[in-house]
Amino acid sequence: MANKHFYYTSLFILLFISSFSFGQINPSRIDLDAESQEEFEILSDTLSKYQVYFTGENHRFATFNSEFQFKFLKYLHQNHDVNHFIFEQSPGLSYIINQIIIHDKQTHLHYLKDIFYGAFYDLVVDLQTYNKNLPDSSKIWVHGIDIERFPAFSIYALNEMVDTLSNRVEGGEVFEQIKALATSKAKREGPATFYTDQSKDFSFQFGEVSAWSSLKSIIIGAKENQKSLSVALGQDSSLFYAILDGMEVGQEWFMTEKIGDIKSPIIRERYMSDEFERVYKNDPTGKFYGQFGRCHLHKDQKARYCYDYYMNSIANRINDINPDLNNRVLVIPILYANSKRMDKEMIENMDFEEQYLNTDESYIIDLAYLEGNHVIDGFYHDLPFVILSNAKADEDNYYDWGNRIEEIHLGAWIGNSYFNKISSLNFALADIGANSFDARMLTYGFSADYMILRESGQSFSFIYYPAISNGDRFQLSGFNVTFGGSYPVGNKYFLAAFGLDLGYGQMKLLEEQIGGDPNLIQIDNKNISVYRNDIFTIDPNVQFRLTLPVISLNAKAGYAFDASGKYWKLDGKAKDFTKTSFTAPYVMVGASFNFKNEE
Repeated sequence: MANKHFYYTSLFILLFISSFSFGQINPSRIDLDAESQEEFEILSDTLSKYQVYFTGENHRFATFNSEFQFKFLKYLHQNHDVNHFIFEQSPGLSYIINQIIIHDKQTHLHYLKDIFYGAFYDLVVDLQTYNKNLPDSSKIWVHGIDIERFPAFSIYALNEMVDTLSNRVEGGEVFEQIKALATSKAKREGPATFYTDQSKDFSFQFGEVSAWSSLKSIIIGAKENQKSLSVALGQDSSLFYAILDGMEVGQEWFMTEKIGDIKSPIIRERYMSDEFERVYKNDPTGKFYGQFGRCHLHKDQKARYCYDYYMNSIANRINDINPDLNNRVLVIPILYANSKRMDKEMIENMDFEEQYLNTDESYIIDLAYLEGNHVIDGFYHDLPFVILSNAKADEDNYYDWGNRIEEIHLGAWIGNSYFNKISSLNFALADIGANSFDARMLTYGFSADYMILRESGQSFSFIYYPAISNGDRFQLSGFNVTFGGSYPVGNKYFLAAFGLDLGYGQMKLLEEQIGGDPNLIQIDNKNISVYRNDIFTIDPNVQFRLTLPVISLNAKAGYAFDASGKYWKLDGKAKDFTKTSFTAPYVMVGASFNFKNEE
């Protein structure tokens, strides 16, 4: 009887302990600075079931993301034979990176250093260093399977491919067109420049290069001459055409994205699926790892802050590429404790203990403790793991789309001009016993400006100087009409423009005659003499605009050099009278109606 009682008591205790331990979080602390890979041991029994591995990131945490995916990639390479690194960039960029990490092309590394975000550049350097110690058969290859959102990378890659090839083949003009576009001023521009037809812009001038017209011509020519060009390109042929496809589809995506067409994300996911299939067919038994934005990895439309409608993600589409890939795609999302807007609610619902949140550490967490009831929106119900990151977000916005912002301003200004060089006129007035003029004149302005941020600006203005009196019998007034260009920088809320205006105007000096017979023509029953002085101004200036919706608040300062002959005129030039310069620094403030177009 005692033995039977002991048996049931022991069984009860065992079941209690088992159920208690099963309901506890099982974390593995991530140490990105250590060579040890022991944090990934928690995954070891699961990884062998899969052929494609994804971790899902929030792009704002670029430094943590880059360091983590490199360490995880090394673990997968060393323990699960993964030597294909897929990433959320284009085939063009992957060509550049492979030239660095496989073929040790240092010039390409220097190119990336100049324009790549620091965390991504460090990742490339880490891959290069890691690959150097590996035999060719074991080196990691990079595969960009996304559309081209940053066309400068693909233009650079295409140019490197064709640089040493002969143009004397059928369709060889395509190679020459690529070289020309890669050396044009558009070579480092963003998608707004490459994917929109600039020839329709008001500012487009004869003789300028339209990046999109040029790129479209290259794509058409390459397709028409694919047979002969493929022979010339040799083993680079497949990637060459993949790069062109990435830009052609990238342009379609860009144009639909900016108008909110629901087709836009579908275009992108379908392209990534097709491009993965191209890479997969080259090594159908290989294993692949990539870290993509979480929105590209979800299972359904419930993914928070992604799409609130049906969307078949790249991770889901891979299952259908080949029967051998069905149910062999593993997704491990990363949740960020410092991403309150996107992840706070999910993290709270997972009942993580405070010790895992109030820290700088990050963890891989086995979700078995939730017994299948995980609350990560949009992902698979049998999701085995999640990564909890307590890293801080990067301050920089490294996804600079180069959005093209056009602005038209119709405005009015008021300020002061300081004609300090009219002292010569004042001396002449003093010689006849008249009072002098104040050098400061009230200044009104009316302007029309057309600007494209980070490209160019044009400005037209009318400046009016209302009459001032010397307190005697003289009055001085004038006007100036200017036209010029500028280089505007900033964003859709704040703009600074550095400009140079050229102007023509006229200053007018009225003298009331005292005594004598009345003139045949009088003004206000007074004998008035009118003297005029032509002014030609060269005006370097700077302006600042707070571009609120509809209305912009503006400030402008400049130094208008008077490049005229400075002679007064009555009936011809008064060469015997002192010359007067109307060079003047000025400061103005104003407001304008602001019409904005963002692409």
